[in-house]
Amino acid sequence: MDDNIRQHYIDKVAVVCNRLTVWKGDTISGVDGRQLLERYLKGNSKMADALAPQQLLKNCTEMSMDVSKLVFYHCDLDPTNILVDISTGSLGIVDWELAGYVPIEWVRTKFRISAGMDFDYGDE
Repeated sequence: MDDNIRQHYIDKVAVVCNRLTVWKGDTISGVDGRQLLERYLKGNSKMADALAPQQLLKNCTEMSMDVSKLVFYHCDLDPTNILVDISTGSLGIVDWELAGYVPIEWVRTKFRISAGMDFDYGDE
C-alpha cells in the first residue's frame, strides 16, 4: 500500500474514532457496564477485580486522566482489525468484543503507546 493510500485509511480510522465519541458512558467499562478488558488501564494490579469499573476509575484518576468525559472506543484497533477495499476506498472494522467506555484522552494515548498501531504492518 503506498503512502497516499495508507494516509487515506489512517484518516478514515480517525473519522471513525471521532464519530464513536458521540456515545457517552457513565463508567469506565465494557458496553455491559462491567469489566473493560483494557490491560493497559489496569496497571500492575493482580487483583481479581483489576478490570472492574471502580478500579479502572481509580487507576485512571491516579494517572491524572480527566475522567469527566467517557466515550465509546473500540479498544483493540490495530491493522489486523481494519479491513480495507482499495478498489472502493471503503473501510470496515471488526472484533468489537473489547469495546467500551474510556476517558476521551485514552483514545489518542492508546494509539501512541500501542505497538499494534504500526500501520506499516504487513509491508515488510
